[in-house]
Amino acid sequence: VDKTTRGSSQRVRVQKRLQNNAYRLGADEMCDSLKAEFVKFRRFLTTRRLGSHEAPVREVTAKKYEDQLRGLLGWMRLEFPDEYPSEKLTSLTVAFPSSKKKAAKLAFEHLQWLSETRKCSAAYELVALRAFIAAAKFTHGGEDFDEEESDADRPYANVPLVRQLRALNKDTGRRASKASPTSEIKKKWLNWAEYLSVVKTLEHEVAPRFSGGGLRSDASVAWSLQRYLIFGILACVPDRQRTIRELEVGKTLFKEYIGSGAIGEDPVNQDPRSNLEDDLWTGGREGAEARTTSALEEVEGTPQSSSRRIDMRTSHTEYPYRWVIKHGVDDYKTGKNYGERPPMVIAPQLYGALEEWLGIRRAHLAPKHNFLFSGKNG
Repeated sequence: VDKTTRGSSQRVRVQKRLQNNAYRLGADEMCDSLKAEFVKFRRFLTTRRLGSHEAPVREVTAKKYEDQLRGLLGWMRLEFPDEYPSEKLTSLTVAFPSSKKKAAKLAFEHLQWLSETRKCSAAYELVALRAFIAAAKFTHGGEDFDEEESDADRPYANVPLVRQLRALNKDTGRRASKASPTSEIKKKWLNWAEYLSVVKTLEHEVAPRFSGGGLRSDASVAWSLQRYLIFGILACVPDRQRTIRELEVGKTLFKEYIGSGAIGEDPVNQDPRSNLEDDLWTGGREGAEARTTSALEEVEGTPQSSSRRIDMRTSHTEYPYRWVIKHGVDDYKTGKNYGERPPMVIAPQLYGALEEWLGIRRAHLAPKHNFLFSGKNG
């Protein structure tokens, strides 16, 4: 593997907007009262409420709203450090101090900053506004708020702050509908042959040594394998990025044995899931490391390195099982409308790489979660 070519895709930008420094209030920077309020806010968003006309949002949407609100608080600390130091950011009411229209001032200035300084699109502003409207309802709707006495078509219309934010949302929506794309389409798209070529290149990059002969670290090999798997899975299951990001063995990713003409029967264990799942999630990282050590001790002179050859069995297509992605109603965005999705089968050419990842390489990234793939932050 040529060390200089790995990660080169990061040098190809499809947007003119440059990357900026982080400014959001970090989860570890929040005081206990603010953390507790965010817990209540998430419940406010994701659960049904007596008499409410509004449907709950999904957990993933609630997290996006929280990100935007931490962004608002972080911006306040950045722009007005004397007035809003970290120790004063104890509640969402600091950003929305009253139910009056003028309480939208900080939110509006933050949107201006996102547009002018951070060069964010109007579509991104819409996401932020949805979060601000939800926070305004939460902070100033009140526990005694009765939607029956409000406009049934526009709940919380009697709260001036909510009306003001909705007006901003309407104006931003008009701008978003007329705005030019923020990315250059020609740089975003590959034809099918080019994409398959990328997958093949990533497969070749999953190697224990650099082209000059030097050994790569365990983590380096793991990142290469993960990258190959992500692109490989998308080649046979061209779904939303959320599908890949939230893959989890036993929840959305299953190993189904094919026996007696029926899928789902493990002829040995009578369990539709692989024992590998139990090894990973109940045995913890120690179990994975023990398997890694055992496998790597076969390589003379490098008992605990990644220098052994990685056989991904890409030419092997006959297996007594199949790996499938399954989504219930809560696992994808439109699940409430369409229900459980049919299984999406991963190509058998990827099984060797997937099992190498699950059994050995995943542990080298020290994941702090049960998802199949990891980010740089764990």
